Amino acid sequence: MINNDIKDLNRTKLSEHDDLNVLLAEATEKADVRAVERLLRNGANPNYHRGGESPFWNLQYCEGGGDLTAYNNKRLEIALLYLQYGADPYLSVDGDKLLYYVSYCLYEDRNDKDELYVYRSRFFVLLLFFSGELTSLKNNPNFTLKDLLHYRFEYRHKPCIINEFGEVALELK
Repeated sequence: MINNDIKDLNRTKLSEHDDLNVLLAEATEKADVRAVERLLRNGANPNYHRGGESPFWNLQYCEGGGDLTAYNNKRLEIALLYLQYGADPYLSVDGDKLLYYVSYCLYEDRNDKDELYVYRSRFFVLLLFFSGELTSLKNNPNFTLKDLLHYRFEYRHKPCIINEFGEVALELK
């Protein structure tokens, strides 16, 4: 039933029996950007978690393999949607806060720049921005939220945010 509901999200009104949060988790897993946006717009909870599982928390992980780049980019678009609809960058699941957990993972893996590290560093920029830590980016008149999808976190001589051209956009303290 859930798969049919996700395929049919363009119907006029979701059934009152649909569990929006379950559908949101399913759409997130399938990286269905349109379905996620519709569910969030219709009241699904971006901070939903049950039994130690959270669709938003799980967006910090990527899938490996070159042909999955488009899939992972969709996951970052979905993370941006979650945050725009009120997801908490400090979401706590099983006692861990998401922003701190991702920060710790990046620090631990800073010398191993594999696909997960690069993906997670891009996810981290989204979390930092919506936590209010990157307010100086907002002051740039040419900046848009979609730009965030191309930024990544990196340790150089100090922690910094790197733009899509590989330039330091912002040094962090």
